Amino acid sequence: VEDTDSMNSIDGFSGMLLITPDADWKEKWETPPEVVPRLSSADTVKIGEKLTILIFFVNPKIDLENKIDLDCDIRTIRPDGSFTFDLKDYDCGNGELKGNPGNVRLARAVISFEAEPSDEPGDWWIEVKLKDKVADIEIPLKTKFVLLDSESQ
Repeated sequence: VEDTDSMNSIDGFSGMLLITPDADWKEKWETPPEVVPRLSSADTVKIGEKLTILIFFVNPKIDLENKIDLDCDIRTIRPDGSFTFDLKDYDCGNGELKGNPGNVRLARAVISFEAEPSDEPGDWWIEVKLKDKVADIEIPLKTKFVLLDSESQ
């Protein structure tokens, strides 16, 4: 798969951001390994609607004890350039790696957004630096959604 802003790979370690409007994303995700989850994606949101931003990873490096150690730096940026939050070194996954390293996994960080009337319309950016501390690899990821103004709704 070709690298994009929201999907990137370095030395076999891959990361991806997905913005989904699916309220039932967790039920769709928590399926047996042989079932491929189908999650919708979204790039716009209206006042009163909710979005969830998910971080996925594939093929993290394991240490000598078969453990992974992933951190994430996460920023959500309003249209005016200010941050709704700016987290550093958030635990996105650690512990024993079970199953095939090539399986797609969901990071621990899940970002929820509910568009409120006081929120500024325009482009809202999500920036994530997915860090495999065992491999010493950092993957930059970013995506955006557009909060529609009241006239567009």
